Amino acid sequence: MISTGADVGTVLMGERRSANTVEVHPADSDSWPRLQRIDELAFGFTWPETGGDIHRDVLELDRTLIATIGGHDAGIASTYSLEMSVPGAPRQPVAGLTWVGVLPTHRRRGVLTALMRHHLNELHDQTREPVAALFASEPSIYGRFGYGPASQRLSIRIPREFARLTTPPEQDDPRPEFADADQVRPQLALVADAVAMQRPGLPARSPIWWDRTFDDQPGDREGFSALRTLLVADESGPRGYAIYSTKESWGPGGSKGELGIREIAATDPAAHRALWRVLLDTDLMGEVVYGMLPIDDPLLHQLVDPRRIQATVGDALFARLVDVDRALTSRTYASAIDVVLDLDDPFCPWNTGRWHLSGDSTGATCAPTTQAPDLALDARVAGAVYLGGTSLRGLADAGLVTEHRLGAVDATSRALLSARAPWCPFVF
Repeated sequence: MISTGADVGTVLMGERRSANTVEVHPADSDSWPRLQRIDELAFGFTWPETGGDIHRDVLELDRTLIATIGGHDAGIASTYSLEMSVPGAPRQPVAGLTWVGVLPTHRRRGVLTALMRHHLNELHDQTREPVAALFASEPSIYGRFGYGPASQRLSIRIPREFARLTTPPEQDDPRPEFADADQVRPQLALVADAVAMQRPGLPARSPIWWDRTFDDQPGDREGFSALRTLLVADESGPRGYAIYSTKESWGPGGSKGELGIREIAATDPAAHRALWRVLLDTDLMGEVVYGMLPIDDPLLHQLVDPRRIQATVGDALFARLVDVDRALTSRTYASAIDVVLDLDDPFCPWNTGRWHLSGDSTGATCAPTTQAPDLALDARVAGAVYLGGTSLRGLADAGLVTEHRLGAVDATSRALLSARAPWCPFVF
């Protein structure tokens, strides 16, 4: 058990614990009912009587925390042990923060601060993942803990009558085929690995994570069909896949069904085009909906009438540098970089100070220095630019970066950017 005085005072040796002291306990094999209950009350839903097994199986109990006050449950947080693509590296260890919730009866009492402090301190003290990432239920919460918005996603709704592509099918275009998801999972994993070589932000998936991808409880379908899987493959191997379901609907004018995409990925333009052609031209569907499109997806340039898309930009991954030196040397850079960063990180004070970052497309070094700073920034900005999808120049224009050496912002911004926008196809 870990006691913390976050916002309410500390417990000294031999003293009786205050009824207001936040204590953080590791979960154990008997904690699942408690975790479910806290999750329900914090997020305002009820777990189904059946169908929760996959979430329990994916949860890492040895990295799950329960906060209590006065012996009463107050909040939870957990960590997934992920390997995620970052610029220049297809897989690097990343701590996926998840299941974060505080009971409505225990808000404003330091519970979240205690959980976050334990989470980040443990990563640092045990030299675990140098970077943490999350999807935020409320984005305004996590900036004070050093998380910055590192990627975006598009939620799109495409009316089928305007879903024509500019490029006609070519004679050698591949043909997607329906596939049994259980039989082709190895091929899907190969496609996902290949896409991770092209884009930062994609976590690797173990078999249990692929089970989660295909979790398809009838009670959760909301009128949609069972999941369907399309696969594009040829003699060279798998090139793309789409996972989707459909909802039948009819009106006075005829069919107006909905095709909802769970995930789509392709390794090359032809496979990408072939999958979208099938999805956009499925009979009896009035519109195609997808909530996780990459912000720079080629589809945006391929539609004849892109204005007809109903598209909403939303935040996706938030990133946090746990150990700035290890994090910044875990990725590569689009151009040569040689810069002294003056980093302010009050929540992880071991990061506060000046760091000399030098590198290029082959690798980098980052070490403490006493040299004069070129740029001053805080932990939230450092996290936001880490995956290469958020422009340091844009953050500087917003007043969030101070330039001490003329030209340092532009040069560093160019080096940090990724050729393709970061993308995570699922929420964890």
